[in-house]
Amino acid sequence: MVAIHCVVKSCVRSKESKHSFPNPSKNLDLLNKWVMLCANKRLRVMTPQKIYTNCRVCSKHFNPKDFSRNKRLGRKAYPTLLLPDDDVSDDDVSDDELKTNKNLKNPKTYSKATIGEIIGLTLLAEAN
Repeated sequence: MVAIHCVVKSCVRSKESKHSFPNPSKNLDLLNKWVMLCANKRLRVMTPQKIYTNCRVCSKHFNPKDFSRNKRLGRKAYPTLLLPDDDVSDDDVSDDELKTNKNLKNPKTYSKATIGEIIGLTLLAEAN
C-alpha cells in the first residue's frame, strides 16, 4: 500500500487524516487557493485534475471550525494553519520546467502571492 503524504511544503510525515483538493470541475478557484497556500512548487506543474486525484492535505492545516460534527471538511474550507510563511518556492522544480510545462493552462492562476495576501483577500471577499 502506498503512503499518502501531505503536500503542504512545510509538513513532514503527518499521521493526521488527509483531505482531497476541491474538485476542479466544481470549484477551480478554491482548488487554486489551496495550491497557493500549500506553497509547493511541484503542484504548479500538475493539471488541476491530477492535483485533485493524487494530492492531499492533512487535517492539521485546517481550523477545527472547518469540520462538521461527522469530521467532514466543509465545501468552502481551505488550509489556514501551520502553513509555510513564504511565497511559492521549491528547489525541486526549476523555473525553466515551470515555463515549459504544457500542463499549465492559465499561468496567472498561480501568480506569486504571500499567504497573508491570500487569506486577507479571502476574508475581505467573504465579508462582502
